[in-house]
Amino acid sequence: RFLYLCFNSSLAAEARQKFPRNVTPTTMHSLAYRHVKAWFPGKKLGEDLRPMEIKEVLDLASMSVAIHVRDTLRNYLCSPDELLSDAHLPSKVTARQETADIVLTQAKKLWRMMVDPESETPLSHDGYLKVFVLRDPRLENYDIIALDEGQDTNPITAAYVRHQQKHGVAIVVVGDDHQSIYGFRQARNFMREVKSIPDVAEYSLTTSFRLTQEGADIASDLLNAFKGDPVRITGHQAP
Repeated sequence: RFLYLCFNSSLAAEARQKFPRNVTPTTMHSLAYRHVKAWFPGKKLGEDLRPMEIKEVLDLASMSVAIHVRDTLRNYLCSPDELLSDAHLPSKVTARQETADIVLTQAKKLWRMMVDPESETPLSHDGYLKVFVLRDPRLENYDIIALDEGQDTNPITAAYVRHQQKHGVAIVVVGDDHQSIYGFRQARNFMREVKSIPDVAEYSLTTSFRLTQEGADIASDLLNAFKGDPVRITGHQAP
Protein backbone atom coordinates (compact mmCIF):
# COMPACT_ATOMS: atom_id res chain seq x y z
CA ARG A 1 0.00 0.00 0.00
CA PHE A 2 1.65 3.14 -1.30
CA LEU A 3 1.09 6.76 -0.37
CA TYR A 4 2.39 8.73 -3.35
CA LEU A 5 3.21 12.34 -2.39
CA CYS A 6 3.04 14.50 -5.52
CA PHE A 7 4.45 17.96 -6.13
CA ASN A 8 1.08 19.54 -7.01
CA SER A 9 -2.61 18.68 -7.36
CA SER A 10 -2.53 18.32 -11.17
CA LEU A 11 0.13 15.61 -10.90
CA ALA A 12 -1.92 13.87 -8.22
CA ALA A 13 -4.98 13.90 -10.47
CA GLU A 14 -2.99 12.47 -13.37
CA ALA A 15 -1.46 9.79 -11.14
CA ARG A 16 -4.90 8.63 -10.02
CA GLN A 17 -5.67 7.74 -13.62
CA LYS A 18 -2.46 5.75 -14.08
CA PHE A 19 -1.63 3.95 -10.84
CA PRO A 20 -3.32 0.78 -9.53
CA ARG A 21 -5.72 0.82 -6.59
CA ASN A 22 -3.05 0.08 -3.98
CA VAL A 23 -1.52 3.54 -4.63
CA THR A 24 -3.03 6.72 -3.14
CA PRO A 25 -1.70 9.83 -4.92
CA THR A 26 -2.02 13.11 -2.99
CA THR A 27 -0.22 16.33 -2.22
CA MET A 28 1.17 16.94 1.25
CA HIS A 29 -1.32 19.72 1.87
CA SER A 30 -4.26 17.52 0.84
CA LEU A 31 -3.08 14.76 3.16
CA ALA A 32 -2.82 17.23 6.03
CA TYR A 33 -6.20 18.81 5.30
CA ARG A 34 -8.01 15.46 5.48
CA HIS A 35 -6.80 15.07 9.06
CA VAL A 36 -6.83 18.66 10.30
CA LYS A 37 -10.36 19.50 9.13
CA ALA A 38 -11.66 17.37 12.00
CA TRP A 39 -9.70 19.44 14.52
CA PHE A 40 -10.87 22.94 13.50
CA PRO A 41 -14.10 24.62 12.33
CA GLY A 42 -14.53 24.46 8.55
CA LYS A 43 -14.17 28.20 7.89
CA LYS A 44 -10.94 28.29 9.90
CA LEU A 45 -8.71 26.60 7.30
CA GLY A 46 -6.94 27.79 4.21
CA GLU A 47 -6.75 31.59 4.10
CA ASP A 48 -3.40 33.42 4.12
CA LEU A 49 -3.43 36.79 5.85
CA ARG A 50 -1.95 39.69 3.90
CA PRO A 51 0.29 42.23 5.69
CA MET A 52 -2.56 44.75 5.92
CA GLU A 53 -4.76 42.12 7.58
CA ILE A 54 -1.94 41.13 9.93
CA LYS A 55 -1.54 44.78 10.86
CA GLU A 56 -5.24 45.01 11.71
CA VAL A 57 -5.48 41.70 13.55
CA LEU A 58 -2.47 42.49 15.74
CA ASP A 59 -3.25 46.22 15.99
CA LEU A 60 0.22 47.15 14.79
CA ALA A 61 1.34 50.72 14.17
CA SER A 62 3.77 49.81 11.39
CA MET A 63 3.19 48.02 8.07
CA SER A 64 6.87 47.03 7.98
CA VAL A 65 6.46 45.13 11.25
CA ALA A 66 3.45 43.33 9.77
CA ILE A 67 5.53 42.29 6.76
CA HIS A 68 8.32 41.03 9.03
CA VAL A 69 5.77 39.08 11.09
CA ARG A 70 4.45 37.46 7.92
CA ASP A 71 7.96 36.52 6.76
CA THR A 72 8.94 35.20 10.20
CA LEU A 73 5.88 33.01 10.33
CA ARG A 74 6.52 31.74 6.79
CA ASN A 75 10.06 30.75 7.77
CA TYR A 76 8.75 28.89 10.81
CA LEU A 77 5.97 27.10 8.96
CA CYS A 78 8.37 25.81 6.30
CA SER A 79 10.87 24.59 8.89
CA PRO A 80 10.81 21.28 10.79
CA ASP A 81 11.19 23.18 14.08
CA GLU A 82 8.65 22.65 16.83
CA LEU A 83 8.98 26.11 18.37
CA LEU A 84 8.94 29.55 16.75
CA SER A 85 12.14 31.39 17.68
CA ASP A 86 14.51 34.16 16.63
CA ALA A 87 16.06 31.66 14.22
CA HIS A 88 13.04 32.27 11.97
CA LEU A 89 13.41 36.05 11.84
CA PRO A 90 14.32 37.52 8.43
CA SER A 91 18.00 38.44 8.22
CA LYS A 92 17.16 42.13 7.75
CA VAL A 93 15.46 42.14 11.17
CA THR A 94 17.98 40.30 13.34
CA ALA A 95 20.48 43.18 13.23
CA ARG A 96 18.04 45.47 15.07
CA GLN A 97 17.40 43.93 18.48
CA GLU A 98 14.45 46.10 19.48
CA THR A 99 12.64 45.47 16.21
CA ALA A 100 13.50 41.77 16.38
CA ASP A 101 11.93 41.44 19.83
CA ILE A 102 8.73 43.14 18.65
CA VAL A 103 8.47 41.04 15.49
CA LEU A 104 9.08 37.76 17.30
CA THR A 105 6.56 38.61 20.03
CA GLN A 106 3.91 39.51 17.47
CA ALA A 107 4.64 36.45 15.30
CA LYS A 108 4.15 34.17 18.32
CA LYS A 109 0.93 35.98 19.16
CA LEU A 110 -0.39 35.57 15.62
CA TRP A 111 0.50 31.86 15.59
CA ARG A 112 -1.37 31.31 18.87
CA MET A 113 -4.42 32.97 17.34
CA MET A 114 -4.12 30.88 14.17
CA VAL A 115 -4.08 27.55 16.03
CA ASP A 116 -6.82 28.52 18.47
CA PRO A 117 -10.07 26.81 17.32
CA GLU A 118 -12.06 29.53 19.10
CA SER A 119 -10.30 32.38 17.30
CA GLU A 120 -11.60 33.79 14.02
CA THR A 121 -8.03 34.27 12.76
CA PRO A 122 -7.67 31.83 9.83
CA LEU A 123 -5.16 29.00 9.76
CA SER A 124 -3.30 29.14 6.46
CA HIS A 125 -2.50 26.17 4.20
CA ASP A 126 1.08 26.06 5.48
CA GLY A 127 -0.29 26.56 8.98
CA TYR A 128 -2.50 23.47 9.02
CA LEU A 129 0.32 21.49 7.37
CA LYS A 130 2.55 22.52 10.28
CA VAL A 131 -0.08 21.49 12.83
CA PHE A 132 -0.49 18.13 11.10
CA VAL A 133 3.25 17.34 11.08
CA LEU A 134 3.77 18.48 14.69
CA ARG A 135 1.03 16.13 15.87
CA ASP A 136 2.86 13.35 14.01
CA PRO A 137 -0.12 11.10 13.24
CA ARG A 138 0.99 7.61 12.26
CA LEU A 139 0.01 6.35 8.82
CA GLU A 140 -1.82 3.15 9.63
CA ASN A 141 -3.08 2.48 6.11
CA TYR A 142 0.20 2.54 4.18
CA ASP A 143 3.35 0.44 3.99
CA ILE A 144 5.42 2.76 1.78
CA ILE A 145 5.63 6.50 1.12
CA ALA A 146 6.79 7.40 -2.40
CA LEU A 147 7.93 11.04 -2.48
CA ASP A 148 8.26 12.63 -5.92
CA GLU A 149 10.50 15.59 -6.86
CA GLY A 150 12.74 14.83 -3.89
CA GLN A 151 15.27 17.45 -4.98
CA ASP A 152 12.77 20.22 -4.18
CA THR A 153 11.29 19.10 -0.87
CA ASN A 154 9.78 21.50 1.64
CA PRO A 155 11.67 20.94 4.97
CA ILE A 156 8.38 20.31 6.81
CA THR A 157 7.49 17.59 4.29
CA ALA A 158 10.93 16.03 4.68
CA ALA A 159 10.41 15.98 8.45
CA TYR A 160 7.06 14.25 8.03
CA VAL A 161 8.51 11.56 5.77
CA ARG A 162 11.33 10.88 8.22
CA HIS A 163 8.82 10.70 11.11
CA GLN A 164 6.87 8.05 9.25
CA GLN A 165 10.03 6.10 8.55
CA LYS A 166 10.66 5.99 12.30
CA HIS A 167 7.15 4.58 12.67
CA GLY A 168 8.14 1.69 10.37
CA VAL A 169 6.87 3.01 7.03
CA ALA A 170 9.34 2.44 4.18
CA ILE A 171 10.23 5.40 1.98
CA VAL A 172 11.05 5.75 -1.70
CA VAL A 173 12.32 9.13 -2.91
CA VAL A 174 12.42 9.95 -6.61
CA GLY A 175 14.12 13.03 -7.99
CA ASP A 176 16.94 14.60 -9.95
CA ASP A 177 19.84 16.39 -8.27
CA HIS A 178 20.23 18.57 -11.36
CA GLN A 179 16.68 19.96 -11.28
CA SER A 180 16.63 21.56 -7.84
CA ILE A 181 15.13 25.01 -8.56
CA TYR A 182 12.98 25.99 -5.56
CA GLY A 183 15.67 26.96 -3.05
CA PHE A 184 14.25 30.49 -3.02
CA ARG A 185 11.13 28.96 -1.43
CA GLN A 186 13.26 27.18 1.20
CA ALA A 187 12.99 23.82 -0.55
CA ARG A 188 15.98 21.54 -0.05
CA ASN A 189 17.48 18.56 -1.83
CA PHE A 190 16.08 15.68 0.23
CA MET A 191 17.81 13.24 -2.12
CA ARG A 192 21.16 13.98 -0.45
CA GLU A 193 19.73 13.45 3.03
CA VAL A 194 18.19 10.13 2.02
CA LYS A 195 21.52 8.90 0.65
CA SER A 196 22.98 9.15 4.16
CA ILE A 197 20.43 6.71 5.61
CA PRO A 198 22.11 3.37 6.51
CA ASP A 199 21.41 0.54 4.07
CA VAL A 200 19.69 2.81 1.56
CA ALA A 201 19.49 1.42 -1.98
CA GLU A 202 20.08 3.84 -4.84
CA TYR A 203 18.92 3.24 -8.41
CA SER A 204 19.52 5.41 -11.47
CA LEU A 205 16.66 6.06 -13.89
CA THR A 206 18.64 6.93 -17.00
CA THR A 207 16.26 6.14 -19.87
CA SER A 208 14.20 9.06 -21.18
CA PHE A 209 11.29 8.88 -23.63
CA ARG A 210 11.54 12.66 -24.09
CA LEU A 211 14.92 12.57 -25.87
CA THR A 212 16.34 11.06 -29.00
CA GLN A 213 19.67 9.33 -28.46
CA GLU A 214 21.42 12.32 -30.04
CA GLY A 215 19.83 14.68 -27.50
CA ALA A 216 20.59 12.24 -24.68
CA ASP A 217 24.26 12.16 -25.68
CA ILE A 218 24.47 15.96 -25.61
CA ALA A 219 22.81 16.09 -22.18
CA SER A 220 25.17 13.38 -20.90
CA ASP A 221 28.22 15.24 -22.22
CA LEU A 222 27.11 18.41 -20.42
CA LEU A 223 26.51 16.60 -17.13
CA ASN A 224 29.85 14.78 -17.41
CA ALA A 225 31.86 17.90 -18.27
CA PHE A 226 30.28 20.60 -16.12
CA LYS A 227 28.76 18.76 -13.12
CA GLY A 228 31.09 15.79 -12.77
CA ASP A 229 28.20 13.33 -13.04
CA PRO A 230 29.33 10.13 -14.81
CA VAL A 231 25.79 9.17 -15.84
CA ARG A 232 25.03 8.38 -19.49
CA ILE A 233 21.41 8.86 -20.55
CA THR A 234 19.63 6.56 -22.96
CA GLY A 235 17.11 8.18 -25.28
CA HIS A 236 14.58 6.70 -27.69
CA GLN A 237 15.17 6.19 -31.37
CA ALA A 238 13.72 8.83 -33.68
CA PRO A 239 10.91 7.47 -35.90
